Amino acid sequence: MHSSNTSVDFIGIWYRHVAVSPHEQELRLAQGLANGGQLDFYQIGRLDDHHDKSGYAAVKRIFHHHAAHETLYVGNISSQHHALG
Repeated sequence: MHSSNTSVDFIGIWYRHVAVSPHEQELRLAQGLANGGQLDFYQIGRLDDHHDKSGYAAVKRIFHHHAAHETLYVGNISSQHHALG
């Protein structure tokens, strides 16, 4: 079983059009990946007409990092999982 800690770019309120902080999105994804988790990102609505695209660059950086170093992450498990094993 793989861990997935999703980063959501849009709070589920119809009138809120501000993205989650790009720094928080990047940190959340990086921490999940570093702890044996899978990358997971989604947003409410469409990518092309999203009002605040400020987080896209940070999210892309993490996904590109993972793709460039994928072999380092294959088979990783969290230290908590290992301790319980």
